[in-house]
Amino acid sequence: MLLLLSLGLVLSACGGGNSTKDTAKNTTKGANNNGQAAVEKAGDTVEPFEISVFIGEASQQPTADNKIYKMIQDKTGASFKFEFLAGDIDQKLGVMIAGSDYPDMMTGNVKLTAAGAYIPLEDLIEQYAPNLKKHYEKYWNMMKDPNDGHIYILPNYGVYNADPASTWYSGPAFWVQKAVMEEAGYPQIKTLDEYFDLLTKYKEKHPTIDGTPTIGFEILNYDWRNWGSSTHRNI
Repeated sequence: MLLLLSLGLVLSACGGGNSTKDTAKNTTKGANNNGQAAVEKAGDTVEPFEISVFIGEASQQPTADNKIYKMIQDKTGASFKFEFLAGDIDQKLGVMIAGSDYPDMMTGNVKLTAAGAYIPLEDLIEQYAPNLKKHYEKYWNMMKDPNDGHIYILPNYGVYNADPASTWYSGPAFWVQKAVMEEAGYPQIKTLDEYFDLLTKYKEKHPTIDGTPTIGFEILNYDWRNWGSSTHRNI
């Protein structure tokens, strides 16, 4: 269930139609006094229960042999009844809000927040989900609704485990292809002279590549890409 919570879904409110009664039932069943996922056991057997889920975009049902859902069901007893969006999202949410008939879990949406469709999650996370609290710790205050200070939605984008170290750079620079660096033994280039010396030597050694003349240096300066000089192609 914690895996599902981390996918940007939220628990629905406990007022309204029949499915919200299931929410209260599942919320009660969802945790025990030890703070673990509540699974009523008879020996080593878990009691199965179903969680209804609405996803606010078109998609396909998980396959019957999905390993992740099978693992969740084996460990907790939980299975999922998914409903994916078919048609207009605003119309669908309007019908749900008008009838106060919500599934157990829903895709995050500010219209549903304003309608009181969600239950606050911070106390549940504090009590029963220490790993989720640790995961969202840096973003805890940012996740709070500005109107009442509660957390209703768990984002599934922009929250990382540990501190990511990206190797991607998309700004202006003087680039060198890996093949050139590898042949030269990956030198540390600190000056323009060293840079162009590297390219010149490679071009002299490889005047053609795949039957076409080698381009040693090219400035990225065409159509709207005219903000500065950087190597466009080093082969």
